[in-house]
Amino acid sequence: MSSGYNNNELYDELASELAKLINIDNSTSIFIDKSKNKHEEIIDFNKKFLKNLNNPKKYPVSLKHVDSANFKGLQVVDLISWAVFKNFEKNNNEFSKLIKNKNLKRVFEDEKNLQPPN
Repeated sequence: MSSGYNNNELYDELASELAKLINIDNSTSIFIDKSKNKHEEIIDFNKKFLKNLNNPKKYPVSLKHVDSANFKGLQVVDLISWAVFKNFEKNNNEFSKLIKNKNLKRVFEDEKNLQPPN
């Protein structure tokens, strides 16, 4: 049964809208959970996302599509996204209540953890 929308396009559109909230004030790398398998889809996503970043001084930005299982920061984002999904889609706020009003600490990873495993 069709939902009436293309999940890939919806993901790209939402991520690009969120990119507008990211202020770039130096060269940086942004890690994105690898959800695309086709090279063309990654290229299209990157173009749209980079265009929408708040980067008026045009600092270099590297987008890295990585498996969230290997990156602590993306695992935290996955957990929060899942809790929000459960809250709105399944009307279950058990998990969103656990993270509500909590300060989330930035996850620092050492250099070896920034690289995908061989």
